[in-house]
Amino acid sequence: MKMAKKNIMIVISSIGGAGAELVVYNLCRNIDTEKFNVSVCHLKERGRNGDILVRDGFKVHELKESQTDTVRYLSAYWLRKRVIQNKIDLLHSHNIEPLFDCGLCKIITPKVKLVHTYHYGNYPCLPLRYLFLEGFYSRIADELVAVGYNQKRQIASTYRINQERIRTVYNGIVLQGEKRDNRKDDVKGPDPGKIIIGSICTFIYQKGIDYLLRIANEIRYTNPEVVFWVAGDGPLRAELEQQRCEMGLQDTVRFLGWVPDAAQNVIPKIDIFMQTSRWEAMSMVILEAMASGKPIIATDVGENRKIVEAAGAGFIVQAGDVQETIDCAKALIKKPELRIKMGRNGKTAVYAQYTVATMTRQYEAIYSEVLRM
Repeated sequence: MKMAKKNIMIVISSIGGAGAELVVYNLCRNIDTEKFNVSVCHLKERGRNGDILVRDGFKVHELKESQTDTVRYLSAYWLRKRVIQNKIDLLHSHNIEPLFDCGLCKIITPKVKLVHTYHYGNYPCLPLRYLFLEGFYSRIADELVAVGYNQKRQIASTYRINQERIRTVYNGIVLQGEKRDNRKDDVKGPDPGKIIIGSICTFIYQKGIDYLLRIANEIRYTNPEVVFWVAGDGPLRAELEQQRCEMGLQDTVRFLGWVPDAAQNVIPKIDIFMQTSRWEAMSMVILEAMASGKPIIATDVGENRKIVEAAGAGFIVQAGDVQETIDCAKALIKKPELRIKMGRNGKTAVYAQYTVATMTRQYEAIYSEVLRM
């Protein structure tokens, strides 16, 4: 007798193009539809990838009522209404605020199972209110998932949770050649005869673009053949552009703005991928750069050392250490054969370990275990 499919609702703030949002998007597109019906509920804006899911026939719910702080605490009740209407068996929350709503929903609807995935990478540096609520609702969830082992240790220490209570599921990416939404947005260039060091990120303090500008400022004097491309946007964009102008880096550093499908439209055109983050949990964009065969220079945060160094895919440096980063960059600038070797190593590692298929099968196994399928 064929077992009835289980109804899964994934809950997230928005479904744009950031790391956690890509995880949700890819889970929806790759989950085993013979076992699970999957839908998504977003608490804030739907986002670009959410629009694609709607276009392609996925069920996407919106909690418009949760937009204002005044009624924020009632959003769990509106979530519960959708859970009952759609006969949801399991909620899967991603990140902090969705956990609050899902946790309260589970308290008032105990039959619903709850899986939670952490994506934040700088514990315990959170406002006290968030630490209290996330710690409380973490104990409500049926299953907890970290996206990296360093993050797992941080969470266990911060919330005094036994590490055995927390699973680890690495983020996975769509491999080249697999089906994806191909909307080309051609980046003008490349700069002829130049070696391009590229980065993709949101322009926020965490990503350390101020640090990247200092690196570029030093490299331009000894290696004028090098230019930097930074794809992204965010609240610090104007401040960083002003800093670039004050340093006279307009010809050395190009801010590309937000580029749709940057993994397809930017990464293939660069020679070296650089990430200057102050913290991460598990970086999707590093996996995307490795999958494209690009050598990596990344700070020693999150899972970067385990992923990059273990594969021989690049260099790991201390966050904020300008000279160490410059030395690593120069080693790759001067040795194209080293770039090729590290790029090949990284691509092999991603294809073997860090794919959407691998990630999805692991989440399916968790769903099945929690639901006792």
